[in-house]
Parts: sequence; C-alpha cells; structure tokens
Amino acid sequence: NLKLNESNFKECKGKIREDTIEIIDIENGKHLKTIKILDELFKLKKFDSKILKIDCLDPTHLTNIEVVNSLEKASHFPDGKVGDLLVSLRELSTIVLLDKDTFNIKWHLFDLTKKQFSTLITNQGNILILDNSSQSIINGTSKLYSIDIKNKKIENFYEASGSDLFDVWHRGKMQIYDNSLIISDSLNGKLLQLKCEVISTLKNCSKLKTLVNFK
Repeated sequence: NLKLNESNFKECKGKIREDTIEIIDIENGKHLKTIKILDELFKLKKFDSKILKIDCLDPTHLTNIEVVNSLEKASHFPDGKVGDLLVSLRELSTIVLLDKDTFNIKWHLFDLTKKQFSTLITNQGNILILDNSSQSIINGTSKLYSIDIKNKKIENFYEASGSDLFDVWHRGKMQIYDNSLIISDSLNGKLLQLKCEVISTLKNCSKLKTLVNFK
C-alpha cells in the first residue's frame, strides 16, 4: 500500500490551492476552528493500494460538505456520529468522513467516482453522488451513483441515454424532495428532476426532466 507522503506531492513546488473548512459559531459569528484537508489526508497511514497522482496546483478541490444529521444516517458509518462531515474532494475523486470532534478521517471512498460534486446520505445506508464519469459525447458527462456505505460498492447508477442530455459538469447540487431527486445545473441554467421507484438505490428511474430553464 502507498503512503500519501510517498506520492508525487513531495515533488510539487510553488503555490498551491489549499482547501480548508472554517467552523463558525452561528449565534455570534465567532471563528472556532480551521480544518486543513491536506493535513487530515496526510494523517492517514494508508490510502488504499493505488498510486496517488496529485494535481500540484489544485490538490483537493473541495466541492461539497454534508453534515450527518440523524442517528439513522450516522449508524451506517464506522463509529458514525451526528455532526460528522462528509466531504467531497473533486481532484482526488475521493469522499471522506471527518469526525465531528477530532476532524480526523474515519471513512473514505477512493477512486469509484470521477471528479464528483454533490453527495446525499440516505437513511437506507447509501450515498447518492453526482458524478462526472460518463464518457458519452452525445448524452453528457454526468452520472448518478448509489454507493453502499458499508461495502463501498456501487449499488446502482443512472446516466442519460437516447436523446437525453445530462451534463452537469460544474457546480451541481442535489436535494431529495417528494420522492424525487432535484438537481441544480448552474452552468446550463436549469433545474432538473429525476423520479425513481426507490431514490436511495436509483431503482427504476424515469426520464430526467427539466423543471425550470432559466436561460
């Protein structure tokens, strides 16, 4: 297995973009803590068994922070707690869970996604991920995954086919509403809707629908 400090990162020179998470007291605006993502990554003794190639200019590119907001969701993670932070790191194609107290990484998903953006933890033990791993020139680069948290396996996925287009390449965000998955496509100025028989596993999803076109 490869240690992070044995990756190409030690060869990086010059300025880099270092992502941080800033903890602010919502009551009085007081700054409580800065979490440096790279520091937490380097605390990991192992990062799976694949060679890690880091972009020297933009090594992590944090795209989403999701707070674990229920005991049911927390129970699916090892030593999961309400208040833990699920963080999407686009450039590493990695998702990590930070402990709410120590901010150490206690769970991670590496290399199943490709420059992912938004995440949604479900009560059923899956994470929905808005990803960019589709290779279709006609139907767009975007893809939705349902990942089993316990086994770190892809349970199901959705991507466009036929004449449909699904190309949320930048700044995508998801929300579950009324048994539908609502997806903001800021780049193209659209609000999309995906209806599925079972949202958490993307089971029997219908055609992706444009709810609003702002352009």
